Amino acid sequence: MLDRHLEGEDVQGPHANDVPPFQPLYDGYVAAGLPHGAPVPGLG
Repeated sequence: MLDRHLEGEDVQGPHANDVPPFQPLYDGYVAAGLPHGAPVPGLG
């Protein structure tokens, strides 16, 4: 998103519909053994 913004593109921010979902990436970090477990606002 930052790269796109710096290139002059009008981006809507991290909550826009064109942002890839973070959950698969997060799940990969957990599977790799990285620290996890902090509550994520809005995910119950």
